[in-house]
Amino acid sequence: MTVSNTTSVVQYNGNGATVAWPTGFRFFNNTDLVIAKRSVAGVTTILTLNTDYSVTGAKALNGGTVTTTNPLATGELLTIARVLSIQQLTDLRNQGEYFAEIHEDVWDYLTMLIQQTSESDSRALRHPRDSEHYQAEARRIVNLEDPVDAQDAATRGWSLSFLTDLVNSVTGLINNTLGIFYDSGTLYDYLRTGVGRKVDTIAGLRLLVSSRNKRASVLGYYAKGDGGGGEYYVDDADTTSADNGSSIIVATDGARWKLAGTKNLDICQWGADKSGAVDSSPTIRAAMTAGGTVTARDGVYSIVTPIVVDYTGAGFPEATYPSKRLNFLGNSLANTIFKMSPATTLAAGFKFIGDSPISGGQGIHAHDRIGNFSMYPAARNRQGLGIWMLNAAYKNVENFACEYLNTGMELDGVLSSNFTNLSLKNGVIGLTFNQTSLSLPNANTFYSLIAGGNSQAGVIANSMGAGNKFINAKIEQNGTPVGGLPVAGNGGMIVNVSGLNGTACLDLDSCYFEGNSGEADLRIDNIQSLPVTVRISNCSFNRVDAARYTTSNITITSTGGGLVKVILEGNGFFSGPSYTPSATRPFIQYGANVEVIGWDTCVHNENTSIGTSFNSSASAVLCGNVDAAGVILNGPPGVVVTRLSAGKYNVFKSGGWAPTVNGFAASVNCIDPLGVQLLDYCYALDNTTFTIGFRKDKASAFVDSAFSFQVARSQ
Repeated sequence: MTVSNTTSVVQYNGNGATVAWPTGFRFFNNTDLVIAKRSVAGVTTILTLNTDYSVTGAKALNGGTVTTTNPLATGELLTIARVLSIQQLTDLRNQGEYFAEIHEDVWDYLTMLIQQTSESDSRALRHPRDSEHYQAEARRIVNLEDPVDAQDAATRGWSLSFLTDLVNSVTGLINNTLGIFYDSGTLYDYLRTGVGRKVDTIAGLRLLVSSRNKRASVLGYYAKGDGGGGEYYVDDADTTSADNGSSIIVATDGARWKLAGTKNLDICQWGADKSGAVDSSPTIRAAMTAGGTVTARDGVYSIVTPIVVDYTGAGFPEATYPSKRLNFLGNSLANTIFKMSPATTLAAGFKFIGDSPISGGQGIHAHDRIGNFSMYPAARNRQGLGIWMLNAAYKNVENFACEYLNTGMELDGVLSSNFTNLSLKNGVIGLTFNQTSLSLPNANTFYSLIAGGNSQAGVIANSMGAGNKFINAKIEQNGTPVGGLPVAGNGGMIVNVSGLNGTACLDLDSCYFEGNSGEADLRIDNIQSLPVTVRISNCSFNRVDAARYTTSNITITSTGGGLVKVILEGNGFFSGPSYTPSATRPFIQYGANVEVIGWDTCVHNENTSIGTSFNSSASAVLCGNVDAAGVILNGPPGVVVTRLSAGKYNVFKSGGWAPTVNGFAASVNCIDPLGVQLLDYCYALDNTTFTIGFRKDKASAFVDSAFSFQVARSQ
């Protein structure tokens, strides 16, 4: 026979059923086969002939069959190998008989031995001809001796032992950043002090371990992106500072985390909630009490309790040293909003308190700057007070708006402050002033005030001192008519002036009044016995609605008995289109101890409302018309004309034309249709009376004549 294939080993995978396994190659004896079974766990067992298996088909050209006693389980591997004894036992005698079959078996046996050697060689670790390394064909090499020389292969056990010894020989921990050198220190040092951690909230910052973290970036106060947080660092030298909820955070391990760059802090960094869902009063109060520049980003902030900034007895240092001066600025007038809830229980949304005397410190002189935000009550029910300033000075309020409050802003004893771009609308009173035990409201300037839609008045000054000025104010639609008629105590501006701190109390420049209902667009009363002056310049007074109008545009009184001198300069008075003028509702009306100067500089669009204002007793120029009988047709109040005799008249004014006889000049025009009569004489008898006479010429008798007069006062 021949050896027709080169295979001497065959392998089969178990399937839990098969027991008959073809060899696929020729073998001489059953004992020439070695049968091995590898378990699922990888354990190899050599099977025993006639116990674990049986064999048929020895010497068959195409091989025989191995039949296992039991089927192989799935995952098990059966290996059938032909393993011949390396012996040659056939003895061929010299000159003996020749049997071809015997010779062929010998050759076949030798061929099988060669195949057996080749198969064994194929499983050896070999060095490919074209390579510089040995090829293990992705198989494990087991039972190696541990290395001795430098080029010996290392086993896994030896490597683990080596690394363990190495770790134990290193000072410190090698399994963290302490064992990694970086710059002049270790990577641990760099990550701890050179690189900041990122945490989502202030609560997360409190949990950081300061021994492993020295810097942190906080992405929000309550949640990422809510406007809070910032860059923080650990101040290891500080062990006592209290947690203020913003610039100093005390962690659970006692470390003081401090906010880097505290020059401009946002109230959200103190914990204010810009969604309006949480009461932000405590956090805003803490931010403002700390002083410095405090900002408020756009959002709606709920105020449940008053936010009070109290400078009383603070004992500030000198002006060149730091203090708690406050800049509190929202991001925008329209979108930074403080919602008062409930407004009925709040003394004020914001309250600023100063004190005096100032010699003990800067006290009331805080130089605060406040603005860029709006306020309204949650219920919009005209309840509550927006900003209240008490005994404060040198304040700057700008870009502030409020609506639907009882009072938008109250200034009590406020001094030397500026207010710019205020909008105080749709409440009961827009702006109010009061005297305190320390001072009257003095030397305050308002630029571009809007006070409109308030149910009682745009501005009420229960007591106003010296030097207060309104520029470009717009006072419109204030007051509430009853039955279509004006109501006392209602109007545009109601101002009680006092000369206790100076005589120049009020200055209105380029202000606009329209649509108010009540006593007057502007009512002024001197509540003291001291004289005061009021200047009204380039203002516009308008009554345009039949359903909303004032009893007069300007009303001036002196309940305290002191002189009120009102100086008019270039004002305009307009009536219409649906408003009907009436002589009982004059442009200007006034009582005793009032002087109105400058009516002649003003303009008006109708004469019905002139009343006596046109010939105000204190106007620079007074005039009138008298008939031939001496009856006054039109003239200033208190003027009496006496016909002495034919063509001779005395013109008397109660209170005098001027303080002295030389303080006025009278001129007279004869009103004679035929042009026959001429003025013969006109001269002052004293400060109360001038006398005149008419005749054709010096040789003629005096003759009665109608005349007009004009009296100019020395200014």
